[in-house]
Amino acid sequence: MIIQNSNILVIDDDTEIWQAYNSVLVSAGDEPSARGEIAELLGVDDVRESSDLPDFRLSFASQGKDGYEMVRNALKEENPFAVAFIDIRMPPGWDGMKTAAAIRSIDPDIEFVIVTAYSDRTREEIVREVGSPDKLLFLRKPFDPEELTQLALALSSKWNLVQMEKAALIALAESQARFRALVETTSDCVWEMDSQGRITYCSPVSEIIYGYSPEELVGKNYYDFLLCSKDTAKAIRFFEDCVKNLKGFQSVERCCVTKEGERVYVESSATHVVLDGEVVSFRGIDRDISERKRNEATRQLLEEQLRQSQKMEALGVLAGGIAHDLNNVLMPIMGNAQLAQMNIGNNSSVTENLMEIQKSGERAANLIRQILTFSRKQVMQLKVINLNKVIEDFFKMLRRLIRSDIELILDLDKELWSVKADIGQMEQILINLVVNARDALSTDGTIIIRTKNETVPDKSLFDVDHNLISGSFAVVSVIDNGDGMDKETQARIFDPFFTTKEVGMGTGLGLSTVYGVVKQHIGHLRLESSPKRGAHFQIYLRKTEQLPGDAFAGFESLVKGGTETVLVAEDNVAVRKVVGTTLTSFGYKVIEAADGKEAVKILKENANSIDLLLTDLVMPGLGGRAVAGNVSENYPALPVIIMSAYARDDIHEETVGLEKYPFIQKPFTPQELARLIRSVLDGEVVEGGRLP
Repeated sequence: MIIQNSNILVIDDDTEIWQAYNSVLVSAGDEPSARGEIAELLGVDDVRESSDLPDFRLSFASQGKDGYEMVRNALKEENPFAVAFIDIRMPPGWDGMKTAAAIRSIDPDIEFVIVTAYSDRTREEIVREVGSPDKLLFLRKPFDPEELTQLALALSSKWNLVQMEKAALIALAESQARFRALVETTSDCVWEMDSQGRITYCSPVSEIIYGYSPEELVGKNYYDFLLCSKDTAKAIRFFEDCVKNLKGFQSVERCCVTKEGERVYVESSATHVVLDGEVVSFRGIDRDISERKRNEATRQLLEEQLRQSQKMEALGVLAGGIAHDLNNVLMPIMGNAQLAQMNIGNNSSVTENLMEIQKSGERAANLIRQILTFSRKQVMQLKVINLNKVIEDFFKMLRRLIRSDIELILDLDKELWSVKADIGQMEQILINLVVNARDALSTDGTIIIRTKNETVPDKSLFDVDHNLISGSFAVVSVIDNGDGMDKETQARIFDPFFTTKEVGMGTGLGLSTVYGVVKQHIGHLRLESSPKRGAHFQIYLRKTEQLPGDAFAGFESLVKGGTETVLVAEDNVAVRKVVGTTLTSFGYKVIEAADGKEAVKILKENANSIDLLLTDLVMPGLGGRAVAGNVSENYPALPVIIMSAYARDDIHEETVGLEKYPFIQKPFTPQELARLIRSVLDGEVVEGGRLP
């Protein structure tokens, strides 16, 4: 038997007995005579050799007080005694019982053996005085060497086992403390569960992540208690597979439900515990990744917005280029058709043909405006309006657009807030949404146009571009109970030229025009739809505190002409010709310039006789901006009107510094041009003014 501490204290006033202890527990000496003396002292025939004994280290004291001090010093030196053999009688000082009681008060771990040659004190008396029967044995003199040896061996081993147990408990407590500190300070939830999925341990972090304390979770089934219902079946199959195949898992994402009913996303990892070839439990952690999931969703949203923005930008550039070319083509067609009607009157047989040309040109111009509206480059005429009035005034037109088997219902909020909007574009929205609803109704059905006031709190509502809607809005809804749309169709429904209709039944620009108008008004568009459950389009336009005025103020039924001289600078021959003819027909004198360079030359030679400059913006060589700059520098009193087949916002760089000049976009009618020129010459158009 291995003994770590073999320190033994002998307290006995008979110093001769010390040699007996030493001979039995350490060495009997080399001389036979010495062994004989020891044997006689012990009352035995002979003393055996002690070379096979453990290495006991004996210390001796003749009085109780001396022994007490030796124990105290040994404790200070951290080399305590394991066993103390104490004689019961040691006159004139402390007896054995008092000595044992004093030593026990400073060293409760030491093992006592009370040694006595008398029987005048009972065991009960000794125990009562020493204080406890624990760690207390008795040995009667003369003692047997084997008995002494066995007591020393057994009690030393017992002392060491007790100390080892204490050390193990301390180490265990320290380990548990470290574990608790680690588990309770980490932001992850540490858990254990059995092979059935029941939670057997859970760290306090569970209350932070899930809202449940460990006491509330222990004994519950993880997969029934915490997981979102839609994920439960899949998670259970996964867990059963781990049990069956003796494996753990790493970084498995799960959707859970907190005590408050909110969703939280966690990433779980676990190792399995195997016993007799079967998984008996799992030990793992749950990490809250809700913030990471939100960041990922935000990143995906931003990426989608970037892609959408890039797509809109590309389409806008394409739309602007197409519009410029088509407007220059339409300008002479529509202008000449109107001029011809003005010249021949209504009695001519060709009037009807001219009107058809004019109508076709207007339809083409309207298509271009839709493209520009989609690309958010159409010039707007913003006015403070009440959408209820626009809808009511336009109701008869909308009624004519739908079949007789469809019911069109108005549900208008009488207290609807005012907004700033372009009336024509609002009418365009209504037309396109009502026509779209009509086409979604294969049989009789209902279309509802509804208005309401709505104040949207922060971070509660998103539009079709996943942008947040926040603030106070007047909302226009168009609702039908038609075929509805699936998610794939909704994702593309606002793309230009996308249509679900048969070939020849639509341009695919209706809803993209709605989208463009709403964005141009800095509004929001929402869509709620599903197959066989109809569609609900909502237009959010921001509330204004201004009051609506006369939406149509400023228009004149009679267009006046004049006799002033107008210099027309235009590189397109057909456009220049029709503009010149138009102005001549209204009584103006016209000087034509084929480009900017020629215009500057004419101005230099005839500045005093020219009353107004009408110049195209984009011309080869010297453009309208340079011509206007020449006028501003040399002829500051000369009025200038800028015209272009581009939308003004589409050529921002070309118009920098020209904001003070009135602008008219092609194609325009003779009446529109004449009205603007007359207004400018009469001083009725302020700087930066638009066509009335």
